[in-house]
Amino acid sequence: MKNIILLIFSFFLLASCQDDDFSLENREETIKGQWSFRVITLTPAIDLNNDGIPNTNGFEEVETCVLDDLFFFGDTGGESNVFRIDENASRCNDTPQGSTTKFRDNYMFNDDKTILNFVESDITYFIQEISETTLEIEFDEVIEGQTIRVNYIFSRD
Repeated sequence: MKNIILLIFSFFLLASCQDDDFSLENREETIKGQWSFRVITLTPAIDLNNDGIPNTNGFEEVETCVLDDLFFFGDTGGESNVFRIDENASRCNDTPQGSTTKFRDNYMFNDDKTILNFVESDITYFIQEISETTLEIEFDEVIEGQTIRVNYIFSRD
């Protein structure tokens, strides 16, 4: 009986030890830095690249030049909460000449830090996970009349 109580106590002790970076209070600092795609999931499956094969794996549906983009959250040039998408080695044609930045906006969290809003573009992402190494966000997008749940998982660079 004593071993069972000790086992249960150990379980609760381990379960209560959370990574401080995941706590809601630290999300504004934890998100800062450079991130890159690790996983893109599309639900339900859709054929974005017109190969006739619907897929839930976004890596199979999105151009290679998008998959190595770098995503930056943080403060820059005296401005707070800046979000930027920069092209990496595989460049797409839509980036202005002499620039690596293909998208720029400002972001803010809602009060309970579970939603990430982009100010100028009016895009809302639901935060699924945020830690020192992983950022997972998702949103719904209507593509060709169908609502698709898009889930991004990023790794910190």
